[in-house]
Amino acid sequence: MPAGSRDALAALPSADLRTLLLGVARDRAGAVRPVQVLRRWHEDRFVRPSAADPRALSRVEGRIWSLSPPDEAGVELSPVAPLGTCATVAPVSQHRLISCLATERLTEVA
Repeated sequence: MPAGSRDALAALPSADLRTLLLGVARDRAGAVRPVQVLRRWHEDRFVRPSAADPRALSRVEGRIWSLSPPDEAGVELSPVAPLGTCATVAPVSQHRLISCLATERLTEVA
């Protein structure tokens, strides 16, 4: 990148950065062909479907809930959190997380 580009991008207000990244993602997505999507499903462990049987998982979750106190509230957490959450609340480098800057939502997989 030309000198100063990284600093200029980092200094953009979140809304402007998001708009820029949305445009870049739209352009890149428009160039993707079905065969490339299928290849990613086979080669990229982050997008590969889980091998876990959802019926077995559901039974385990049901059993856990049946053993929980009746007044315990259940909360379904989002699979993503605001960018920086994991590095802020735990001693983990942002380089070890799946940051979703590519989704332009400035989130990370929790």
